[in-house]
Amino acid sequence: MRAARAQRATTLAAAGLAVAGLAVAGLAVAACDSASTTTTSFPIPVDVDTGAVLAQLTSDGEDPPLFVSIDTLSPLTVVDYVARGQAPREPRRRRHTLTLYGQVAEGDGGIEPVAQARFPDADTFELHPCRATVTPETEPCSVGTEAANKPLFAILGADVLAQGAIRFAFSQPSVTFFPDISGDNQARANLCEAVFRRPYFGGGTLLVGGAEVGFPSRRIALSACLGAELNRDPDTELPDRGAVDALFLVATGAPLSLVSRDFYDRYRRYCEDSDCTVSALGGPETIHLPSGPITVERATVDGLTLVSEASDERGPCQELYANAYMLREGDCGPETATPCPCSEDSDDSFCRTGAAVTLTRSFDVGVIADSAPLLQALRDELRPELPELDGLLAPNALTPLVLDVDYPNSRVIMRCAGIAPECATRPALLSRAGRDHAQNVCLP
Repeated sequence: MRAARAQRATTLAAAGLAVAGLAVAGLAVAACDSASTTTTSFPIPVDVDTGAVLAQLTSDGEDPPLFVSIDTLSPLTVVDYVARGQAPREPRRRRHTLTLYGQVAEGDGGIEPVAQARFPDADTFELHPCRATVTPETEPCSVGTEAANKPLFAILGADVLAQGAIRFAFSQPSVTFFPDISGDNQARANLCEAVFRRPYFGGGTLLVGGAEVGFPSRRIALSACLGAELNRDPDTELPDRGAVDALFLVATGAPLSLVSRDFYDRYRRYCEDSDCTVSALGGPETIHLPSGPITVERATVDGLTLVSEASDERGPCQELYANAYMLREGDCGPETATPCPCSEDSDDSFCRTGAAVTLTRSFDVGVIADSAPLLQALRDELRPELPELDGLLAPNALTPLVLDVDYPNSRVIMRCAGIAPECATRPALLSRAGRDHAQNVCLP
């Protein structure tokens, strides 16, 4: 499924933050990463009132703390000169010391911002990310829905986040920074966590103020299967192998998960003959991304399963079936009534499978046209390494999870935030010993 990795040029919207005023240029080169991060060792409270992950930030200590989007989809870190009250000018690249604040309750009942992370000498782009044309009357960008949005001062992108690892605890809500996440993949699987290996894709080059700026492969791409867990074979209690496969990017800076109209139609047709449900489309509404407003039609889906793929021969739903089979049924055998997930060319009755995280909590999505510039640009950036992109997963889809984005070790690790029926994690099965451990420890 995945071809050899080859970075390619990206269109304007594919920057994730979809920076207005940036042009495409050439082939990708590595971007300069910033200096080391200094953080506290405790979770930093964040604001998710708009749906996106927001904190407060200052640049070089000169500004009062203002809202910053912590956005895994954005490859670049941006400070908006319009939000700083500066006159219109050409975008420029500078280095700033960025300070991230958490809100801490004081003894008298008030809330006081406290500096909890510092990014010294951070490679930063001063520009207005949501409009190509800037005048003295231009307003700051915002993020959220029409009913709940907040002005945006800056975007903390993957170029700065990738200095280490970042943990998103969406239900608390908080973020925590680490040098990396300890433990190898098997050790994390022994803790019943789901490890997604090498999930970073994309990359390209943008032209900023006349200079070429490359960004490496840091889009977090996750395969998913929808409807399978809700439609199990009554004889074997294994998930439906023929459910709906999908591919998403994680976008912590988006206020609402987005899906393509093609994906919505495919899932709706599947649910017409199955036990899953997807709501009818609501009327058009506007949501505000860091890149600017976009028109969506809102719908509700009843959950999904994120799947890490261990085999290029299996799609997400087949991989989910293989994981469930190996956990529930054990090795394949000549008298096994249910179809074996292992390759027919394999002489072994055990096959390795990827991890799976099932989220049964329903969540809203914004349905956008397949021709939308943001979606088309991201698809173009990800080709030919990945299948067609189906959408973006925002925090509202990932609320039950604790998500560790471990850039140094090229992986993403997931676990449920609590013991609840709306979240279940099954680790990758890399050996019989690992399978036996998972059967004894991880199964509910």
